[in-house]
Amino acid sequence: DMRALAALLLLAAPGLAAFWSGPVAVGLPQGYGMSIAALGGSAYLYYTALGNGPALSGLVLSGPSYAVAPAPRTGGPAASPYVFHLSNGSLAMLWIGLGPAGSSSLEMSILSAAGWSAPVGLISGGVVLAYASDGRLVYAVWQPAPDPTYASSRLVVIYPNGSRLSLREPGLVGLNGAYSGGAMAVFANGTYAVVGPDGSARRVEAQYAGLSPGGLYVLSGGVLRYGNASLEVPWASAAAPVEGCGGPFAVAWSASGRVAVYAPGGLSLRNFAVPGAVRSVGAVCAGGFLYVAVESVANHSGSIWVAVVPTTPAKPSISASASGPIASVAWSVPYPEEYNVTSTTLLVYINGALAAERPVAPRGTAAYEMSKPGNYTFVLLVSTPFGNATASATLISNATATTAAPQTAATQTPTATTSAATAAAEAATSTQPQTSKAAGGHGLAYALAGTAAIAAALIAWLAVGRRRGAGPRRGSADAPDGARHSRRSRRRP
Repeated sequence: DMRALAALLLLAAPGLAAFWSGPVAVGLPQGYGMSIAALGGSAYLYYTALGNGPALSGLVLSGPSYAVAPAPRTGGPAASPYVFHLSNGSLAMLWIGLGPAGSSSLEMSILSAAGWSAPVGLISGGVVLAYASDGRLVYAVWQPAPDPTYASSRLVVIYPNGSRLSLREPGLVGLNGAYSGGAMAVFANGTYAVVGPDGSARRVEAQYAGLSPGGLYVLSGGVLRYGNASLEVPWASAAAPVEGCGGPFAVAWSASGRVAVYAPGGLSLRNFAVPGAVRSVGAVCAGGFLYVAVESVANHSGSIWVAVVPTTPAKPSISASASGPIASVAWSVPYPEEYNVTSTTLLVYINGALAAERPVAPRGTAAYEMSKPGNYTFVLLVSTPFGNATASATLISNATATTAAPQTAATQTPTATTSAATAAAEAATSTQPQTSKAAGGHGLAYALAGTAAIAAALIAWLAVGRRRGAGPRRGSADAPDGARHSRRSRRRP
């Protein structure tokens, strides 16, 4: 079971940090690349570090935290890891074994409950420049000897039974993914072609192109096209869909260090910069989060930066207590900026009927006068680009006392057909808080509410009585879906 395996590996790995974005590895050798893949609700990131020479190193990312990930035992200098899924769902890794006089070998290992398997040599001798896999076949760019002109480059195709095919492809320098019996070839003159084991080569006119588990994607004329989706990114030098998000998410970047993450419809979820020049970018969705890893080089030193982007609604909380006829309500939305929260609304229901509603800050308190007997339900409605989430708390007021109804934690099971108003009404009439799927707009940075000031303000407007028809503010959702790139090996530092 891959989930159990991932949980076991995570428990066995010492924790390092908790974060939403920032560098996770610095002082790395230049140009060896990195790779990221999903496994059991987490993302596994592998790159080349320096030990006694280049060595494989990895991190497992789970939400806004990460820990050391196990790496295969290579038995010598190793670089440029590339992680991918075999056709049976197992996680596998390809990497370069570095030999004397610039020679190299292509090695492979498969992850199981017992850990990474002993390496299997796929290519020995010569120079391995790049590699990729579609889960069944392994593709590699190989030269019999170092050739800076790339005239002697060959495409080597390795089959599951170990047999191989070698095709002469002058000018071939790299691979950018593979899919369903084909690989995206990158040539020294900057052109692209989909090449197959039968010797076929279909040229692709593009500024940047690749193959992901979802098929072909192309950036041309400032527009990324993949599947049935498209995204305008005129500023980007490269862009790719993101795998495993359940919709067309995408990431785009420029060589100068700008990186942006997009949700379906073109909504920008993140827009940030990393220092230095961007060498490679990988992104994947897992466990309700989108992970973006960026390899950059500045001052002759490599680093890897990671951004963690939630792809589900935030989980709010709310509580209510009473002192006589006065209800004290407190609520909180965790990490509103990171979750791209677009609005937060407090609603009050008396015996199931809406009595008041008002936009509020993501965290705060309020006082409400319960002027007549009944069931008072306080609902916090949170809107994000990925749907609405609610939490509720109920007080029962009668002529002699006020008691709290049984409370439950907020749940997160968005549905595509429930409106925000319906979600709030359902939360008001049930002790089990509900969530609903709806559109959202651009994420906003919120300041946290001051408790005394907001309580006074809420008393004023809640005392006015019932407001109808205002409804919570809503926006729109947005854009692209998954990719993983092959690694190109470089000279040893």
